[in-house]
Amino acid sequence: MIRHSTRQQLESLIAIAASVAGAHRLEDVLEVAATRARVALGASTLSISRWEIEQGVLRTLINAGDGEQMWPVDEVYPLEDFPAAVALLQAGQPHVTWIDDDDTDPAELALLRELGAESAAAVPIVYEGRTWGELYATTAIGDPRLSESDVSYMHAICGQIGLALGRAELFSRLSALAFEDGLTGLPNRRAAEDRLEELAARSEPVALLLGDLDGLKTINDKLGHDAGDAALRATADALRTAVAGDNGITPVRLGGDEFCVILPGATVAEAEAFAHRASAALRSAAAGVTFSWGVAQSSGPGWRPALLLRAADVAQYQAKRVGGDCVRLATAPVAGVPLRRGTPRMRDHALAVLRLIDDTVRWLDGEGRGMPATRRLEAVAELASEALDAASWSVSEVTEDGTGLRTVAHIDRRVGPGVRVVRQHDVYALDAFPRTRLALQEGDAFHVDASAPGAEEAIGALLRSTGRSQVLAGAAGDRLVELFGDGSTPPMDWAAAPLRLLVREATTSARSA
Repeated sequence: MIRHSTRQQLESLIAIAASVAGAHRLEDVLEVAATRARVALGASTLSISRWEIEQGVLRTLINAGDGEQMWPVDEVYPLEDFPAAVALLQAGQPHVTWIDDDDTDPAELALLRELGAESAAAVPIVYEGRTWGELYATTAIGDPRLSESDVSYMHAICGQIGLALGRAELFSRLSALAFEDGLTGLPNRRAAEDRLEELAARSEPVALLLGDLDGLKTINDKLGHDAGDAALRATADALRTAVAGDNGITPVRLGGDEFCVILPGATVAEAEAFAHRASAALRSAAAGVTFSWGVAQSSGPGWRPALLLRAADVAQYQAKRVGGDCVRLATAPVAGVPLRRGTPRMRDHALAVLRLIDDTVRWLDGEGRGMPATRRLEAVAELASEALDAASWSVSEVTEDGTGLRTVAHIDRRVGPGVRVVRQHDVYALDAFPRTRLALQEGDAFHVDASAPGAEEAIGALLRSTGRSQVLAGAAGDRLVELFGDGSTPPMDWAAAPLRLLVREATTSARSA
């Protein structure tokens, strides 16, 4: 009975050789070798396994055959249970096993019965003069048996797999040189750019963290570059700790003291949480450096990596600017707000009031209906800032003990084209700002010009420290909206009354939050 043909074997060897010549990944070669060799041998199953010397096991990498899991997760065979396999691996001795051969090792016979096999053949895979693993084939009960004549063909297949191992190692080294940072072992800038281009090409949403190390220059200047390199390696370890086994997250060293993290499918909140975990891990390492993080998220289908990087860079710069060791978020304007960028500023205050009220009420009664009060107030702040050309805005709420004012969202509108940077969680003592406390108590609005005589000193000092010249604020309940002007912002005092009304409207019929 003829079990296979020489033609089939030659064709499969040619296919495997072509795969070796054209493939950059070992997995591609293993799949071709296993599937084509099984057919050429007439085998029911064929597997390729790696010898893990230190663990004393054979680990199956791929199975070919009906009903077999092609890429098993954890299929291992302890070598102490299989003397014939030990001889194969240590001495390079192939062996053939038949189900009714009394001289066959009992463990091999038990394995054949477990597999429902009539016969089996095993041949070592040798790479650079050392046994790397084995090629193992079986035939089903009633099918023609494997014999010594098949071993020569299996040896030829193993030779091709050995060549594939050499190519895989070569490409691995080249890939490391091209896509890996030599100091930290993290992917490098080129790897990050390729990954972002790949995600963008598929329009997959992604969040991006851009981090700059605080304090690295001081270490290099005072302790030398060896100490600086140690801090960079500690930083890479902190990022790996924060990843916590999530293979979808890619931490990258861009170069110098710059790092980034690519989080496919993540929200801004999830990216911010990762940044805080990484920062905590870095502080625990006591490496003498901390992170200034900028966070940005892709803007829907057709997003561009360059714009995403720009937004994260702007946010990261703001984090650095306020002293470092913190996180700033880049975000788009409030969703659904009908902004009118580029239109001439209206000089007629009456028309401006009507336009502002009309736009804001339309949003509150439409897209914003039923939203939490904070979200509705953010829309009021964004629309009013657009109408008044404010440089930035904040939405804040009174702390639980009634003594402080906590910033829920602070958006800087001057940091870059189409980019908003968010600052959150700042807390100010209300006792230091009497005018603000009074507005909250009475549900009022007020305007302060930092240069005007009699301006509240605490507010004036805060404005000057942040590069702002005026503030327009409106309160309702325990919440406050503030619009901040700079040298490009016309006086906003005339808009106090409409802002007070809109803030009150935004907190009316809002969902509790």
